[in-house]
Amino acid sequence: KNDLKYDYKYNENDEFKSVEIKDWDYDKWIYTQKYIYEWCENGALQCQITQKWINDGWVNYSKSSRCYNCESELLTELTTQVWNGDAWNNSTNYIYEYDYSNYLTNCYVQVWDGSQWIDNSSETRTYNSNHKLTSKITKAVYNGDWIITAKETAVYDDNDRLINYTINQYSTDGVEIPKNKYCYAYNDFGQVITEIKQKWDTLNLNWSNQNKTNYTYTDLGKIHEIYTYYTVYSKWNELYHIIILYDENALVSSYTKLQYSDGQWINYEKINYDYTITSAIEPVKNNGNTSLHSFPNPFSNENTVLLNLEEPSFVSIKVIDSKGNEVAELVSGFLNQGTFSYSLNNLNLSQGIYFISLNTGKKVEVLQVVSIK
Repeated sequence: KNDLKYDYKYNENDEFKSVEIKDWDYDKWIYTQKYIYEWCENGALQCQITQKWINDGWVNYSKSSRCYNCESELLTELTTQVWNGDAWNNSTNYIYEYDYSNYLTNCYVQVWDGSQWIDNSSETRTYNSNHKLTSKITKAVYNGDWIITAKETAVYDDNDRLINYTINQYSTDGVEIPKNKYCYAYNDFGQVITEIKQKWDTLNLNWSNQNKTNYTYTDLGKIHEIYTYYTVYSKWNELYHIIILYDENALVSSYTKLQYSDGQWINYEKINYDYTITSAIEPVKNNGNTSLHSFPNPFSNENTVLLNLEEPSFVSIKVIDSKGNEVAELVSGFLNQGTFSYSLNNLNLSQGIYFISLNTGKKVEVLQVVSIK
C-alpha cells in the first residue's frame, strides 16, 4: 500500500535543492509539503523554507536562517520566521555558544515581540574531562529577571559510566524541588544490570524507591531476562519476569512475560516472531557512518533514539509496529551533519516489537526495539 513519496532535487554541488512530499490519496499522489534549501559556500545549510500545498499551489509557511562561526563552522545563531501572507515575520531566535572542544555550553532563546528580540529562556551545559554531560541548567525570564526553572545532574563512576541522573525543578522564588532520580549498576562488561527509579518524598524529605529493573544478557550481549519490581512500604515486590530469545540473525524470536502472583510466577503473555511471514520490514545493515541507535533496548517507559548523521541530509525517522503500521514520525526535515536524539517516552507504546526506520534519501536503515510493560 502506497503511503508517502519523496521527490529530491539537487543543485550543481550535489546538495539538496528541494524535497517534495506527496501523500497517496486512494488512486493518486497529492502534494502536501515542500522544503527548499540554500547553502553557504562551505557546504553548510544557510536557509530552509517550508511550503505547504494549498489550493493547487505552493504557499510559504516557515523559514529558518542560520549563521556559523567562520573558523569552527559551528552553528552560532538560528532564526525562525513565519509567513503572514505577504512577508516573513520574525518568530524565534536561538544563540549557541561552545567550549574549546566545540561542545555546546549555552543556548539562549529569544522571541520577537513585534519590534525587537526579547530574552525568553536559556540552557547551560557542563561536561567532565571526557566530555560527558554533568549538568544541564534551564532558565527562564520571569518578571524581567532570569530564574532557574530546572536542573539535571549526572554522576559517573571511575570508568565514566553513568551511575545516577537527578532531575530537580525550581519554584519561581528560587526554591529547589527534587523530582526524580535514576540509579544504574553495571557488570564487568559495562552492561546495565540494575536500573532504579526514585522519587522525592516531600513528606519525609528523602529519595523513595519507585521501580527497579534487573537485566541479564546473552553471550552476544543481547538482553535475555528482565525482572521488574515495585515498592510497597519501602519493600521491593516482584512484578514481571520477561524472557527474550533470539534467532540466528540476532532478531527477537520469542518474548515471554510472566507475572508474579500469590507467591509464584504465572504465564501472562507470549509472542513468537517469524520475520519471513509476519514482518514486511527487514533490518538493513549500516554500510556507512550514518547510524541509528536505541537505548535502553528493551525498554519499559523511557527510550532514546540516537542518530549519527555523516552528512547534511533530508531525514525521516518513523516508528513502525510489527504489523507494518506507522505509529509515529520522530523527524521529517533537513538536518545538518551531527548527532541528534529523539525520545519515545511520550508515545505510550504497548509492549511488543517495533522498528525505527531511518530514510535519508541515500540510505535506509531499520532498527529493532522491544517495548516491555
